[in-house]
Amino acid sequence: MNFAQALRRASRRDPSGPALLDGDRRVDFLALDMTAQRIATILARQHGLAPGDRVAVLLPDTPELAFAAYGILWAGGVICALGPDTDPGALADALTSTGAKLLIGWHAQAEAVEQVGRALDIDWLLVEPREFSRLLAATPPHAPLADVAADAPAMLLEPAPLLELAHAELALRASDAAHEMGLAPGVVIPAPASLSHPLNQIRTLHAAVTAGAALRFAATPVVTARYLSWR
Repeated sequence: MNFAQALRRASRRDPSGPALLDGDRRVDFLALDMTAQRIATILARQHGLAPGDRVAVLLPDTPELAFAAYGILWAGGVICALGPDTDPGALADALTSTGAKLLIGWHAQAEAVEQVGRALDIDWLLVEPREFSRLLAATPPHAPLADVAADAPAMLLEPAPLLELAHAELALRASDAAHEMGLAPGVVIPAPASLSHPLNQIRTLHAAVTAGAALRFAATPVVTARYLSWR
């Protein structure tokens, strides 16, 4: 049971329905589904990701974070979300404690990501929206959904000590949150101030996908290697 099936169901139920809204940018469920498959292909073919591998995600609150999360899940990987303002020292400690095989980082943090990746011998993928869009466009959207057990880990809740959330538990929590908030197709909810926080991600992004609702990003984050601010 792969939690990414929730995205597949939403895409088949309402492919043109809005999934992510960011200013004038609109991503429907079919586009999110296809993007997740493309990222899963990139992770598996170019970075050797296998089901059960942990992937550290160091991205700001943008649609790219949602793309990465569902690409990781689609490939059977485990989401290890880190705060976008994590400094290089703390980043090295987090990667060591989580045992992440791959780090997905924001382009503004390239120096820190590459420095830590080399020091720890961890592969990395940098996300710059335009370059990333070109990479995705050149990748076929036909990745098979990884077949993982219901009790297989889907995301990390705490890095130290390690606390993982299984696919079945993620589905239950997302469904409960969607019901509690009355989410349904056509409903739009705001993205939280920190979508990288696992509980925020469950209660908004994953709950919205489960219910076929949309997530609206409030602003465009500006990230450096040391801090997060807002335009």
